[in-house]
Amino acid sequence: MNISKLFLFFIFILLMNKLIAQDSEVISQMVKEGAMLQDKGSYDSAIVLYDKALAIDKDNLMAMTEKAYTLLTIKKYNESIGYCKKVLEKNPADKKYSSVYNCYGHALSGLKQTDKAIEIYTAGINKYPDNNKLYFDRGVAYYELNSDEEAIADFQKSIKIRPDHASAHNALGIVLKLNDKRIPALLALCRFLVLEPMSQRAMQSLNDVHLLLKGDAVKRDDNAIAITMKPEGKKNSVLSINKKKENNFRSTEVMLTMLSAMDITENKHKSPTELLADKFEKLITYLSQNKKDNSGFYWNYYVPYFSEMKEKKFIQTFAYIISASSDDPTIQNWLDIHKNEVNDFYNWSDNYNW
Repeated sequence: MNISKLFLFFIFILLMNKLIAQDSEVISQMVKEGAMLQDKGSYDSAIVLYDKALAIDKDNLMAMTEKAYTLLTIKKYNESIGYCKKVLEKNPADKKYSSVYNCYGHALSGLKQTDKAIEIYTAGINKYPDNNKLYFDRGVAYYELNSDEEAIADFQKSIKIRPDHASAHNALGIVLKLNDKRIPALLALCRFLVLEPMSQRAMQSLNDVHLLLKGDAVKRDDNAIAITMKPEGKKNSVLSINKKKENNFRSTEVMLTMLSAMDITENKHKSPTELLADKFEKLITYLSQNKKDNSGFYWNYYVPYFSEMKEKKFIQTFAYIISASSDDPTIQNWLDIHKNEVNDFYNWSDNYNW
């Protein structure tokens, strides 16, 4: 090859690289605009942009990924799965494509193929073991199949990977509550409310927290206090208070029931938030004192967090924060007046060493 031909060859390569770079920028902009349209609910317009991007580069992984999610959103599950498969066939190593497994699994669940969805989530976990959302989504799928133990284990794994994943704490608390695991459910829901104190689901979780703290003490017609004890866990009818096992909170259940009796007699004039703060502080004091003799996820994960919260004297602030979704105007008034305490609480909580 003479010098002139070599020169022309290099010019050609430079031009091709420039054109490819320009196409890449155009596609990137189209996908970005499509994602914005999707967020606004303009799904058809988003798909038009993704299709234009794919007309330029039919193998563009990001365009296919975003289109799969849009198709999922509008419940075109089979089409969404088709694009998920195309992306996964390319076997991308980039972690940003791990979400394709989430999309694929959701689409299968939409088709009522939950077993297959679990297989997809598991495949994703095997490839991207640090993707907490894959564990969370698999946990939801297990819950749909009434496999509560597997669901709980996956929610715990999701939380360990990402401690600020509010949905995982909420889901864990809900499943634990349904299984009559009162203390673990209470701790999980309280952590959720720290992360998400103002939302529709926060209102339900706050109501659950009050119910869980209420215990099983009731005032009879003769003014006597009746105390009943439920078995800890719907699948375990008899549990010994002193029985050594992981995540055993039976003695704490007894203590909480005794506190509930005091609500009827000594604490009946306290506001719900004042009562929450008072009872929760006593509960955490008891858990802190008994932690060394117990083990399991809830003892090792939640109890130290709430124990440190108590040591930092944040329990009152915590009680008002997690009550923020209440329609009681005194709660918002307290939060407005005590903004410094709220900021101090979140500075501590956000930097807590899990």
